[in-house]
Amino acid sequence: MPVALLVRLLLWLWLGGALALGHHGLWGRLPPFGQLALVLALAAGAFSLLRRIPALARWQEALDERILLLPHGIRLAGIYLVVRHLEGDLPRAFILAAGLGEACLAALALPLALAPLADDARARATRIWAVASLVNLGLILVTLLRLNLQAPLQLRALAELPLSLFPTLVVPLALTGSVLVLQRAFRARG
Repeated sequence: MPVALLVRLLLWLWLGGALALGHHGLWGRLPPFGQLALVLALAAGAFSLLRRIPALARWQEALDERILLLPHGIRLAGIYLVVRHLEGDLPRAFILAAGLGEACLAALALPLALAPLADDARARATRIWAVASLVNLGLILVTLLRLNLQAPLQLRALAELPLSLFPTLVVPLALTGSVLVLQRAFRARG
């Protein structure tokens, strides 16, 4: 049963990606605030599903904190963003937060989830990681908005697959996951 619930949650996020990309690159035609609103709506929708559907809420609460960190491995997609920047497809300002920041946070999340740490050391490290993750995601969203307002053509590569999945799947998934990790870490502390 929990696997089926996880699949439903991922389908919700994928649906957002499919809607954003659309048949004709709808993501690229959305105004900058529309793109920001879509990313936040997808994250809020996923978080809401995890909170409002009792079976999903129980499943999420029963998960070990380390399991919540593992999906952040998808953020290694930041490496691909760096490669696309080197090919001239993405601006440097976007790569600093989205490429390097995401890759670094993914590289830290995986050992944090898998390393044999004492419970309080893991909880402290998890809180620090979750705050850094949310700060980085905030920087990504602000940078996306700023670059779209200045010169939207700089980010035209984000309107096509596979890069369109970054703002419509990876960022909402990371945002939802980071909030859940931080919420759990502070609840355990309190």
